[in-house]
Amino acid sequence: MRILYLMNYAGEGGSETYVENLAAALWGANQIHFIYHLPGKLVGVMEALGAAVFRLDMPSPFDRKAVAALTAYVDKHGIEVIHTQFPRENYLALLVKRRRKAVKVIYTSHIITEDTFIKKQLNKHFLKRNDAVIALCARNIDALVRNGYPKHLIHRIYNGVPLPTDSGGDNLAVRNEFGIERGCFVFITATRFTPEKGVPFLLEAAEALTKRLRFRLIIAGDGPDRAEMEALATAKGLADTVHFAGYRNDMPALLSASDCFLNSSANENISFAILEAMAHGLPIIATNVGGNSEILSEESDCGLLAGYGDAAGYAAAMERMITDTDLLRRCGQNTVNAIKTRFSIDMTIASTYNLYKGDSKGDTA
Repeated sequence: MRILYLMNYAGEGGSETYVENLAAALWGANQIHFIYHLPGKLVGVMEALGAAVFRLDMPSPFDRKAVAALTAYVDKHGIEVIHTQFPRENYLALLVKRRRKAVKVIYTSHIITEDTFIKKQLNKHFLKRNDAVIALCARNIDALVRNGYPKHLIHRIYNGVPLPTDSGGDNLAVRNEFGIERGCFVFITATRFTPEKGVPFLLEAAEALTKRLRFRLIIAGDGPDRAEMEALATAKGLADTVHFAGYRNDMPALLSASDCFLNSSANENISFAILEAMAHGLPIIATNVGGNSEILSEESDCGLLAGYGDAAGYAAAMERMITDTDLLRRCGQNTVNAIKTRFSIDMTIASTYNLYKGDSKGDTA
């Protein structure tokens, strides 16, 4: 099968990880193509994989030149499936489908938003041409239906991750790097320093908890607000508690050296960062937004939820993880089982490939 992944920005976030995982798994038995507009880390990843990579200007969802160029590419390479990741690319692909009806267009919704009235009307008119729409969680489905997406085309397919093949490295070396003494409880989060990731709120919770307990917090990641967040942590007296690790290539080692993973986002779908931490056996504390409640359901028993912006409630959840050893142990054991049974990368790939083939079996809306 000849599959084209279409993205406006080829960066390094969750949607890029999603495309990378699918392309890597399906490479070999299928021809993989990748078209992007704005360059980023994923371009090199796809080139290294061996995919056919092409840059295309996509200035708007209805750009005629982009539609013509994309149609020509589809014809030249015999593309059978176009898998889009965001509305702009999806609209362009559907305009191609008006000319080339045999091409399947699959759209994955990576963000949960409320569209404007005009956008909802456009959605109702255009999106019935999609062959399938992938939602990553139940709240994602609800938002898509409100935004005018045809409910009968929506399929819920969770993000999935592989289980690690080793422990991740030398745990003691990681703790030594940050001067963390033996036996000290370590929280970790992986994030981008942007407003929607809720780092100020997380620091507020950490500040409240330092008045009662000793712990450390490693924040891995980078972004435009990093310097501001480092200054905020210092102002809150957290210089010896919070460690800003920057962008890391050794996240498995950092996860293995930690006791609990934190998510403080204002908006999530199904977070790869959370799933990867779970695959390493870490209990989770997350904000009760998007798909987090499906990951941390009562059934899965993998961690605790707290309201976004509720610093006191979040600090209380952190305190429970430090002081309740039975809770910590139980949630840690359950996280790996949840990856195996609900968030397996093999399940994600199989369900998505079924849609490519036109098999609509699975978890639908």
